[in-house]
Amino acid sequence: MKGLARALPLLAGIAGAVVGEAAWQGALEERSSRAPPDWTLEASRVPTRLGSLVGRVPPDPTAWSLDYWGTLWPEDPHLHSGPAPISTRVRLPPDGQLELWTSLPRGPSEDGGVGLVLERLGEPGSRLVRRDRGQLESVACEPPLAPPTLEAVSVRIEPLRGGVVVEIDGQRSDCPVPLGESGPALRSGLRRVQLRDLEVGQVKILPPGPALRPLWWATGALIAAGLVGLELWLGATAALVALTTLPLCLSLLALRVDLRSFAETARILWLPVPLAGGAGAPFAGWPA
Repeated sequence: MKGLARALPLLAGIAGAVVGEAAWQGALEERSSRAPPDWTLEASRVPTRLGSLVGRVPPDPTAWSLDYWGTLWPEDPHLHSGPAPISTRVRLPPDGQLELWTSLPRGPSEDGGVGLVLERLGEPGSRLVRRDRGQLESVACEPPLAPPTLEAVSVRIEPLRGGVVVEIDGQRSDCPVPLGESGPALRSGLRRVQLRDLEVGQVKILPPGPALRPLWWATGALIAAGLVGLELWLGATAALVALTTLPLCLSLLALRVDLRSFAETARILWLPVPLAGGAGAPFAGWPA
């Protein structure tokens, strides 16, 4: 028992570090899925947001994430008055889609607006589109836009007089198109995408936050080891302390589980059941 008592603080420190890793990943995902400072996130009205549908991406403290047809709008009034250049490095998974609008009207019935659509829905493709009368019309570019064949894509769209210039992984294309008077925006498809080195209107968007990963490990380890030492000092048996401490290592399993999908599955049980043809059905906002 004495050997176990001596080893318990070390084992508790390891278990606490595992808990710290799980907490760090959860905090990072929560921060990166929010809107950046001075931006607004317009989320889809889809009531059920299953993590299993949007997919998982590795934690990245230098990237913002966007999914479920979310739209990012800048709050800076200077970016509302006209088109602006957008550049970013995007992690675009299979079935992923990203729209970079150099000009996008905020009203659904307003016309105008020019944007670049990157997608890996089946066959990868890139296209420049213009919104006209509620429809998206493709715009020809010379040379044709390069498709995003890899998951990591560097892209830039810049408005010029008489059109836009698009760069995809260093390949430049000129696209003559009339520009609207609205400001920029970014919009994703269903799958989660990650945006790094995001710059809009020559203003760099800072990443979600510093990594501080070792600090989370150290904090969890010190807290767990301190609690174990306190229990032993108060007279608890080493076997009892081990039974209450070592299960913390099960946090390793949480790192492999899609917690967002689990949480949404539990939340579905509390959603109201829509009546057939009911106007107040919770699925009324489901996109057509």
